[in-house]
Amino acid sequence: MALSLSIVSPSLEEARLAKAYWIPLPLSDTRVLQEHRSVAVQTFLLHLLSRVNLSPKLFAKNLRDSRFPFHFTEDLTERGGGLDELRAEAMATCWAEDPKKHASIREKLPKEAIVSTAKKMAEVLNTETLQNGIVDVWLGDYAEELIGWALGPNQSSKAVSDFLGTCLNFDPIALPQGTKWTQGPGVLRFDPNNPE
Repeated sequence: MALSLSIVSPSLEEARLAKAYWIPLPLSDTRVLQEHRSVAVQTFLLHLLSRVNLSPKLFAKNLRDSRFPFHFTEDLTERGGGLDELRAEAMATCWAEDPKKHASIREKLPKEAIVSTAKKMAEVLNTETLQNGIVDVWLGDYAEELIGWALGPNQSSKAVSDFLGTCLNFDPIALPQGTKWTQGPGVLRFDPNNPE
């Protein structure tokens, strides 16, 4: 006879991360076709990472170095890749080789919904209760999951690595004035004689 006991003791951190995870994403909108998903995920991650004060370029490099250290870039045409492989490669690199295609895809995306969702998620993640290391690991898992969805069920880990190396190779987005989150003082004191 065997006995198994599972004890769940959710922490405040787990609750916050779960809240962020379950924020509905506008990426399954009918306007986001399969081939557009990589650009949609790229756009969302650029906005999210910028709002949690991370450089998308450094985030992608660290994630790629820590989780995909053995992958390297090779030209599919040199190894005789077929048309399907070249299309998969284009999706994994967010159509970087075809700027016109990339721009036309971005025009079709629900931009306002993507930015709004990134803001909501950043508000949940930008808190004192979450330590940076925990958020970094969670964001890595989350980004990998989104990239996997964007590239489809038959993607390889190399395709995810390629996406990280190409699609997130950007500096943070310049946010409008007043949108950057900053930590305030632990206690606010008000002067009753000066209401301003």
